[in-house]
Amino acid sequence: MKKNEGFSLLELLVVIILISLVFSIGGTVFINNIKSMGDFENSINNSINEIAFINQLTAGLYSKYEKRDENIKIEEDRISFYTGYPVFYEGFVRAEYILKKSDEDYIDIYYEEFPYVDGNLGFDGIKKSYIGKFKNLKIYIYDGQNWLVNYKGKNFPQIIKISIDGFDYYITTNAKVVK
Repeated sequence: MKKNEGFSLLELLVVIILISLVFSIGGTVFINNIKSMGDFENSINNSINEIAFINQLTAGLYSKYEKRDENIKIEEDRISFYTGYPVFYEGFVRAEYILKKSDEDYIDIYYEEFPYVDGNLGFDGIKKSYIGKFKNLKIYIYDGQNWLVNYKGKNFPQIIKISIDGFDYYITTNAKVVK
């Protein structure tokens, strides 16, 4: 009798199917991990832009300049004020944060700066930089009694609330301590 020393076609097909199944599962897991890492990176970048915007705005508002008749102007699409915390120039400047609606209901934020206190709140600055893109962004001003969307005046408001993607940030500029 002669011994069969080879593999049958069925055995070869089973082995090939098992190997391809292992590689396809491994490849799918690998690709999903890469996609989730990309989503995680986007989430971190969005958080970095959010924190950078809030920190820069807070520092500028804390270094406020209140010696003109109108020192701050906040509208739905712009924050304008005079500050001693410049990004591009030295001394006191006019800071402009411009909120522009972009595609897909996102809001792009641009920072612009004018090199001195010029009395033109709400106009474009000279030096410009892009801060970031946010899905939901709303600005509210507390004047001591009500939450407002628009504000302008000599004195800075007590509290500015900025809502970004479901998170609320409060910046106190002239908050009064209640005893």
